[in-house]
Amino acid sequence: MEKLSQYKKVKHLLRSKNISEAEVLIYELLKRDGDSFFRNALFEGVLPEPLEMDFKDNEELLVSFFSTVMAAIKNFTVEEKVSLFLSCQDLLLSINMIRSLNESNSNELYKDGLFDIPVKQMIHMLCVFLENQNRFSDIELSTKIKKHGFVDIMQSDVADMVTANGSSISLTDNIEAGIEIINTLVAYLFYMGRKEINDEYIQSSDVSPYDLPNINKISKLGLHRHTLNLIWEKVKYQNWRPKSFKHKDEIIHYFQPQNKNDFRLERAAIERGVYKDRVEVFNNVNKKSVKEELLFVYSKTTEASKSVDLYNVETLFNVKNELYLECINQLWNQNRMHVENLRIINDHFLENKHFGINNEINFNIFLNVVFYLQILGSVYSSRSHYNFDETKRANYRLLVPVVKRDQLISHFISLFDYDQQVVAEVLDLLTYKPKPKDKKIKYLSDLFSQPLVYVGKNERIFVPALTKQLNIARMIEQQISLWGIEVSTKGYGFEEGLTTLLQVCPQLKVNTNKISFVAYDGKTVEFDFIAMFENKILLIEMKCLRRQYSPKEYYLREKDVLYGVEQVNRRVSVLRNNWEEVKQRVSIKLPSSPPREEDIIKLVCLNVLDFTGRKIDGVSIIDESMLLKYFLSGEVHAKSISVNGSNVIEEKSIWSKGYPTVEEFLDFLEMPIALKGFYESLEEQRRWLMLIKESDFKIGFCDFVLTKNPFELDFKRLHTMSEKQRKKVKQRSNKKKIAKRKKLDRKKQRGR
Repeated sequence: MEKLSQYKKVKHLLRSKNISEAEVLIYELLKRDGDSFFRNALFEGVLPEPLEMDFKDNEELLVSFFSTVMAAIKNFTVEEKVSLFLSCQDLLLSINMIRSLNESNSNELYKDGLFDIPVKQMIHMLCVFLENQNRFSDIELSTKIKKHGFVDIMQSDVADMVTANGSSISLTDNIEAGIEIINTLVAYLFYMGRKEINDEYIQSSDVSPYDLPNINKISKLGLHRHTLNLIWEKVKYQNWRPKSFKHKDEIIHYFQPQNKNDFRLERAAIERGVYKDRVEVFNNVNKKSVKEELLFVYSKTTEASKSVDLYNVETLFNVKNELYLECINQLWNQNRMHVENLRIINDHFLENKHFGINNEINFNIFLNVVFYLQILGSVYSSRSHYNFDETKRANYRLLVPVVKRDQLISHFISLFDYDQQVVAEVLDLLTYKPKPKDKKIKYLSDLFSQPLVYVGKNERIFVPALTKQLNIARMIEQQISLWGIEVSTKGYGFEEGLTTLLQVCPQLKVNTNKISFVAYDGKTVEFDFIAMFENKILLIEMKCLRRQYSPKEYYLREKDVLYGVEQVNRRVSVLRNNWEEVKQRVSIKLPSSPPREEDIIKLVCLNVLDFTGRKIDGVSIIDESMLLKYFLSGEVHAKSISVNGSNVIEEKSIWSKGYPTVEEFLDFLEMPIALKGFYESLEEQRRWLMLIKESDFKIGFCDFVLTKNPFELDFKRLHTMSEKQRKKVKQRSNKKKIAKRKKLDRKKQRGR
């Protein structure tokens, strides 16, 4: 019992019905942890989770927990009682509602004849449905591009389509929702067909999903289950709570964040990150014009697709190896910036950090296989989508082929001289498959990162649509998590590089000495960055974090940010209590007297964008891109990108005086300019869960969606500009760039 945590001890006491001892321990934990007690109880498994298969076996635990908490808080003050009671009530209400709705969902699935069709054929049908939706989206996006005459990077992300329940959705959201639906349903089918899933898959001649019994309802049930999972993650990891209100004699439960502004900033950061990644692909040209860069892979894969016979999938592997290698190399060029931006890895890491069952895979091998699958997907879809006749049912099986695992291995080995077992293991990592019975086996289940779908020991359904949206940075980080790979918490050159660049700004007097000593509180203190900015001290804690892609990951990254805030505020105390010690150790001149609180600008600077714009305990959160934009550039550009190159539409200066000032920097921190357009283009969207039965709980959740393009005014300006005006703006921009580069070079030379 001594080895158990206090929360695990609570669970043990409740299960063994030792209520009196459980009440005493819960009282102590509530006194110590306050409102955090309920989240800790969730994380430590004290409470059953609503989407677990064995929830009914643990339902009694939920009742015991509530009654014991109510008994434990009787000795708290009235104000504390109310607060703790409401927190407990909200959590238990959330669990009960989500559990009840999930039960309705599962019962309805059984009624719809979903399992009247063989499981593998059903999986194939769902994959075909996803691919065909992607084909429709490509047509829609192509139409929009032709209409505008240029590439609008945010076009597919603006919520300009209306769903059946009245919500707005974008093309990107629509595709992602489709993947989520299929992800949920296929996992369920794996579970239902576990006895036959390893048998050979004999492909059916008809895998059209459009005569499937209740296909629309089944899709909605898949989305229903996914939405319940999303809401639960928000409750568990981000402390969302239901706000209940009455509407037309009905009780509505609306889940929302405790701080809507922080959530809106988070959504703005996500949209900005998507935009930034896309821009970097366009800007990351390797001695080629933008036109060549954009068309290279497209033209090569289109050319290769002409030799593919859709009725004989083996012809996909008969394309010249040189063409595949050229395209894979091009994908390396396009994605290198995304890999470098992770900051937690470098080229040495990619080559020398190994993982896998036998620790034989490195990330170079892994990424080569990923790029290989992407090229295969491009070649195949170029052929299958071309002049597709949707009136013929037999054509649908040609959209998503079934390939042999052995064929993929042997073909890839013909391109790269890698060990067969290593390649086989990488392909297995990229396969969406049933969960193994042995819990010790490393397992990843994410259709967004696994474009091959398991339907037999040697059969894989290959979904080209999934290869198009693979997020390379995300896939690297998934493997880092899966295998427990150690990464640098400070990043490769993140602190040094940022400090060196900020030294270029003449308005900043940057300390270059390492500062580390035992402070007034008896603990060692280190300063990442300290500088004088006019009459203020600029204090920065630099943290290199992994990106977040889910509420759970956001929670984990936020803990790191909060620790960074704590470190900054401790350093402020050190400055005020050990001022003479600091003055002696820095390379710059500091004021004679210890600084007041208002004389210090406190920052946590991150390599990721997710927390930019937030202010926590007096500390502003910013990302390196925005920090450098303010101190080194002072300008933001709006560009149009077409196959003929890029054009600067407009330039905006951040500096009203032509150089950085404290006053403007403080305003800048409140809402960094690159975030502002995204933030202001987001509107709250109430999303409602489809009801399975009229008697079910009526719940919805808060979301923020882009209802307009953040650069809408810039695009309108583009339409009205003449070619002559565009050239003038571009020439002016180039002149400024050259002048700025020369100025920086002169300062660097003087620094040496």
